[in-house]
Amino acid sequence: LSHELDQKYIIKRLNTNKRYVYEAIRVHGDHNFKGLLNRLRINEAKRIIQERLRAKEAVNLPEVYLSSGFNSKTSFYRTFKSITGLPPGDFVEQLEREMKN
Repeated sequence: LSHELDQKYIIKRLNTNKRYVYEAIRVHGDHNFKGLLNRLRINEAKRIIQERLRAKEAVNLPEVYLSSGFNSKTSFYRTFKSITGLPPGDFVEQLEREMKN
């Protein structure tokens, strides 16, 4: 969720090399580090949204994207839609409808 997380940090933290990190990413279904990172961040954003709705709290999307590790609204919205098929606001509305039923 860190805004500054990058491949070099992971390689150093795991005390390994780039080749092993890339292979681990591919084994788990992602093509590259950025794809994996974005998928994990969107999963966190969805978790935050669901948690807020279950608690009957308002969903503040700027708070969600910052809490899930994104630096920019544009990047968050683009990535969210590419992974979920819906813009974040539509996802929230759909989830609200589902939770009412």
